[in-house]
Amino acid sequence: MIDNSTNILDSTAPLLLGSILNWGFYGGLCVQTYYYYFAFPKDRRVLKALVYGLLLIETSQSVIIARDLFTTFVTGFGHVVELIETQFIWLSTPVMTGIVSSIVQIFFAHRIHVISGSKKAGTFIVLLALMQGSSAIICGMQVHSADDSRKIYSKALASTTIWLIGSAVCDNVIAIFMVYFLSRRATGIKATQTLVTKLTRLTIETGLLTATIALIDATLFLALPTRNLHVAPALILGKLYSNTLVANLNSRPVIPSSHNDTFIDEILSCSSGNPHVDDIQRIQFPVINSSSRDEDTTVAISIEREI
Repeated sequence: MIDNSTNILDSTAPLLLGSILNWGFYGGLCVQTYYYYFAFPKDRRVLKALVYGLLLIETSQSVIIARDLFTTFVTGFGHVVELIETQFIWLSTPVMTGIVSSIVQIFFAHRIHVISGSKKAGTFIVLLALMQGSSAIICGMQVHSADDSRKIYSKALASTTIWLIGSAVCDNVIAIFMVYFLSRRATGIKATQTLVTKLTRLTIETGLLTATIALIDATLFLALPTRNLHVAPALILGKLYSNTLVANLNSRPVIPSSHNDTFIDEILSCSSGNPHVDDIQRIQFPVINSSSRDEDTTVAISIEREI
C-alpha cells in the first residue's frame, strides 16, 4: 500500500504531466489535420482515410486518458487504491499507441518502397512495425490482467521491452533508409533538390524524436520498475507518431491556383501507379506580361510525383 508522499508523487505526477502533454499534442494534431483538410482536398481517399482515422483513434485515446485523470484526481481523490489501479491505461497507452505507431511505420515503409523500388527494404520495416505493434497489444492485455500498477513490471516486462525497443529500432531504420534512398535520387534541379533536402531533414527530425521518446520510456521502465515515471513519455508517444505522419503529408508543396482556391499537391505524394515515378503533369497558370497587361501568357510547370 502506498504510504508516503514520495510514492504518491511518483504515482500522480507522471500521469498528470503525461496527460497534459497528450492533450497539448492532440491540439497540434487537430491544427495539422485542419490544415491538411483545406490544403490537400484532392488527395487520394486512402490518404484521407489514414489521416482522419488516426485523428479518430487519437481523439478516443485522449478522452480515455481524461477519464482516468478525472477518476484519479476527482472522484477517487483521497482513495489510495485509485493510485495503483491501472484503470484504462492498458487500452489508451500500449494498445492504441501500438496500433498508431504500426500504421505510421507501415506508411513510411510504403514510401521507402516507392522511392527505392525495393520490396526488401519496405518488407523489413513492415515486419519490424508488426512485431512492435503486436508486442504493444500483448503488453496491453497483460497490464489489463494485472489490474495493479505495481505488478506491471513482472507481468509485462518482455512485451514492453520488445514494444519500445522495437519501435525505436524501426524508427531509426526508417530514417536511415529514407536518407540513403533520397540522397541517391539527386536530380541536379535546384527546386527538386530543395524538396528532397527538406523531406530528408524532416524525416531525420521526426524519426529521432519518436525513437528518443520510446527509448526514454523503455529506460525509465527498466531502470525504475517500482516507480511510474515511464507513464509520462508513454502517454505522448502515440501523439508524436500521428503528428509525424500528418506533418510529413503537410510538408508537400501547395501551389494555389489563380482561377480558384484549389491546391495542387503533386510533389512528394504517395504514388498509386508506377512504384517508381508517376506521370508528369503540366499545369498552366495565366501570367500577366510586364510589357502588355492586356496580353496573357502561360507558364508550363512540370511536377513529378516521386513519393
